[in-house]
Amino acid sequence: MKLEDKNIQFIENIKNSNIAISQSGKYLVRSNNQLVWLMDFVTREIIIHKRFKSYIVRGITRDEKFCLFTSKGEKEINVLSLLTLEEVASISTSHIFDLKFISNDSVMFYERDNAIDKSFVKMWNFKTGEIRIVYTYDRVSKCGNSVFFDKDNLVVLSQKDCGEVTCRTFNKSNIESFKINEGYDASNFSQLRGTKLLATRRENGVSVGVYDILSNNYSVISKINAIHLRWITDCLFWFVELKPGCNFYSGIMDLSGNILWKAKGSYHFVNSSNDNYFVFDSCCDVFLFKKIENDKEQS
Repeated sequence: MKLEDKNIQFIENIKNSNIAISQSGKYLVRSNNQLVWLMDFVTREIIIHKRFKSYIVRGITRDEKFCLFTSKGEKEINVLSLLTLEEVASISTSHIFDLKFISNDSVMFYERDNAIDKSFVKMWNFKTGEIRIVYTYDRVSKCGNSVFFDKDNLVVLSQKDCGEVTCRTFNKSNIESFKINEGYDASNFSQLRGTKLLATRRENGVSVGVYDILSNNYSVISKINAIHLRWITDCLFWFVELKPGCNFYSGIMDLSGNILWKAKGSYHFVNSSNDNYFVFDSCCDVFLFKKIENDKEQS
C-alpha cells in the first residue's frame, strides 16, 4: 500500500524554516532565526522579505490580510500585515504553548505562568487590544499534559497524580470536557475524531491504539512506543516513535499498523492555515504533505 493510495502526497522537505500556507494556496510565509519571507506559493518567488530576529510563523488569517508569529522565546505574540510584513500589534506573555487565529481579528492562545503555577486560555482581539481570559486553572499535572489546536478548538489534556485524564476543548463560544480512564499518559493522546482518540498505553507492554470515549474500549494498532499522535484522516495518523538509545522516527500509519511513510527524527504536527496541507516540523525542518483528489471518485 502506497501513501498516494490513501489520497495523501508527500510534497517536499523544507529546510531551515517554519512555514504557513494561506487558505487560497496563493501565499507562503517562511521564517527562520533572522528573516521572514512572503512568497508566491506556486512559483516560490519572493514577494517581500524583512529582518525579524527569532520570529516563528504560526498562521495566516482566512481573509489573508494578517500573519501570526511568536518571538522572544515564545514570550511575545506578534501580528504582521501579510502583504507588507509591517507589525500591526503585539503583546507580551509568560510562556506560549500554542496559539492560532480563530477569526480574522482574534487569536486564541494557551499561556503558562510558572511564577504563580497557573495556566490560562485567553482570547486576544489584536484590532481592539482586548484580552479575555477564557479559562484559568492550577497546574496539577505531574504525569504529563498536552496542549494543541484541532482546527479551531484548543485541546488541553491534563492528568493528576497519574490517574484519570481530563480532556477539555475550548473554542470561541463554549468549553467541553470529559474524563478518560486511568492507564494512559495525557501527553500522548491525539485530537478527538468522532468518538475516538489515538493513545499510547503501557499495560502489557507499550502500544499505540484507538480509545473510544463512549465505550472506554482500547484497541491496539501496533506495539510501538509513540510519544506524539495526530489524526490525518479517518484511517491515517501521524506518529513519533521513541526507540532504545533515544532514537526517534516519525511517519504515517494506517489503522492496521502498516507504516506508509517514515523518516528519522521527531517531527510534530503543526497548525495549518490551509486545510489541504499537513505540516510537520522539527526545529525549522519541515515535511509538507497534501491531500489529493481521488480520480475514481471524480469519474
